[in-house]
Parts: sequence; structure tokens; C-alpha cells
Amino acid sequence: MGEERHDYAGMARTYRAQRPYRDLDAEMPCVLCKTEPSTLVIFPCEHKCMCLRCMTKHGIGDDWPFCPLCMAEIK
Repeated sequence: MGEERHDYAGMARTYRAQRPYRDLDAEMPCVLCKTEPSTLVIFPCEHKCMCLRCMTKHGIGDDWPFCPLCMAEIK
């Protein structure tokens, strides 16, 4: 039976890239439009990663039930 391999360096890079979006006091740009500030927090991943305009425009939470940053399912 094959041994499962993990890309720990890749996991660390992903964590470092997503970490600023977990700081609810930080002013990060929306990951979709990259122009407006991120104002909405997604649960359960707790990423503050998009603006209201992009959420509405792209149907995030309704048509697309996943966080645009980490692809976790929105609850």
C-alpha cells in the first residue's frame, strides 16, 4: 500500500499567505477585485477576504458556497 506524502513546505507557504486575512483589524484588499478593502468575514474559516460588492457580484455564499481564499465551505 502506498505511503501518503505531505507537502509541508507548500502548507507553510499557504498558511503564511492566508494569515493576514485572519487578522480582523488588518486592512487587506479584497482577494477578488484587489481594489476595495476586505470587510466581510467568512465562517468557519474566519477569513476577512472580500468586499460586499464582490460578494454580491459573484454570489459568494449562495451560488458559490466556498471561501475565495481557502476554498473552505461557508456555513
